[in-house]
Amino acid sequence: MSKFQKIFFLLLVWTMVFHTQPVSAQFITLARKIKAKITDGKEVASVILDAGATKVYHAVTDTLTSDTRCKIQNKDDGRKFVEFTHDDLSLTMQIDSLGAALSQITVKAEKSGDSSQKPTDAAVKAILAVCHKMGLKCTTQDATPTNPK
Repeated sequence: MSKFQKIFFLLLVWTMVFHTQPVSAQFITLARKIKAKITDGKEVASVILDAGATKVYHAVTDTLTSDTRCKIQNKDDGRKFVEFTHDDLSLTMQIDSLGAALSQITVKAEKSGDSSQKPTDAAVKAILAVCHKMGLKCTTQDATPTNPK
């Protein structure tokens, strides 16, 4: 190994060792930020949580069954998928595993009646309720802390 290769290797190792920790901290900071958007005519909100998908799915089903305004239409425990109504809105909630202790909640919402509530608001509120149930502080994309109620 030439002197140049040794120096390059040492710089590479130094970069990997001393610069990976801040990147991890930034990723944790990005977690729990709820992002909302419109795709294919449906309004979608999603968040990445630092919790396992099974734990998140149980919090979702507990949250929905305890809310009298929610009515579960369909659920698939294996896929971690729930379809439900909230007032006059139809929503679906999917929990995906991103790792052992990392998961993503995706909520799609659309109007099914004459509700005055915006579908995006309902999707975000559903995620906030789950975060609240799990004892996690979630914020909207604009970094404004929001309460689930």
